[in-house]
Amino acid sequence: MSHSTFDDLSDGDENAITEFSNATLLDVDTWLEFCDSPPIASLEIPMVGNPYGIVLDGALILPDAPRHFYHARKLENLLRHCGTRPVILEIEELSWVKWKVLLYQL
Repeated sequence: MSHSTFDDLSDGDENAITEFSNATLLDVDTWLEFCDSPPIASLEIPMVGNPYGIVLDGALILPDAPRHFYHARKLENLLRHCGTRPVILEIEELSWVKWKVLLYQL
């Protein structure tokens, strides 16, 4: 879950900005611990569009990046011994009636 939206932060509310920054830094700290301290630059995104986040060691980090990196690393580790081309089925609820089914072949 993201800590804030751009609209929440663009008003310049110091408390909202501080809370957002602290929550994101806490996520980065947790990510460093659970992912064996990869370089901060692993979370960096390209400056395309209008991204927002925190700048840490010169890298722009989106608020959800540590969580996404962690889950990708966990999935990679789970699939490491599943043959040469594992298939992943993702079922996502879009509303109370609609479901999106995604099939990935790695």
